[in-house]
Amino acid sequence: MDAPNARRIAQSISDDIVAGRLQSGDRLPPERSLAVRFGVGRPLIREALRSLEELGLVETRPGRGNFVRSVALAGVHRQVGMAIRRRGVTAAQLSEARITLESEAAGLAASRATAIDIARLDAALERLEPSEGMEHVRADPVIEMMLESIAPLTVALMTRSVGDPRVMARSQPYHRVALEAIRRGDPPAARAAIEAHLGVAGELYGHDFERSVDSLARRALEERGSMTSLDDVVQGVLSARDGESSSVLPDAHDRPT
Repeated sequence: MDAPNARRIAQSISDDIVAGRLQSGDRLPPERSLAVRFGVGRPLIREALRSLEELGLVETRPGRGNFVRSVALAGVHRQVGMAIRRRGVTAAQLSEARITLESEAAGLAASRATAIDIARLDAALERLEPSEGMEHVRADPVIEMMLESIAPLTVALMTRSVGDPRVMARSQPYHRVALEAIRRGDPPAARAAIEAHLGVAGELYGHDFERSVDSLARRALEERGSMTSLDDVVQGVLSARDGESSSVLPDAHDRPT
């Protein structure tokens, strides 16, 4: 087994929080105890705690120690996403939610999209279609405007999908079908395209469709030999989205693809 480093230590503590073994307001063990637990020096523990604090999972209270942040203090998408992940949301459950949200968003976009909106969607699809692997996850415009509560789960599930050539081959053409429906102002066709796009997982995931989104994403990363944790992937995608927010369309226009 590889020697612990700050990232793996932070991931282990993060897993305890996600699993509910550490609750909001709980005090973490002292640095000395954590150093013994992981078999490392205290500087490495401090580095791991700093990364957890940057993620909004832990707060340091001078003279008192390190505590799991309360729901009121951490970011909405992190806390709601974490609460959902604790419940072990499956791919099937997330797909149902996404179909409801995104098919309606596509229909609204077909009714309301302006020429400028269409041009932006064209540009987004041009970036998306040639992308592969994790770059495809970062390029998919659905992440840009997805509701905060399920954005982390959506990123996690896409991590599984981009590693499955059958899913990608079947699902990706529907992006353009949806865009063409939006372009010609056809809400029913736009909704149908998104429903078909998101329905591919139910057809091709097999037993994975009933497994937790968390477990699917972690396995996908392991199969690719990635040293990046799931939380790092989610945080990286959402941070990139936030950095580009000034160029993202308001309301529903960018959501359908």
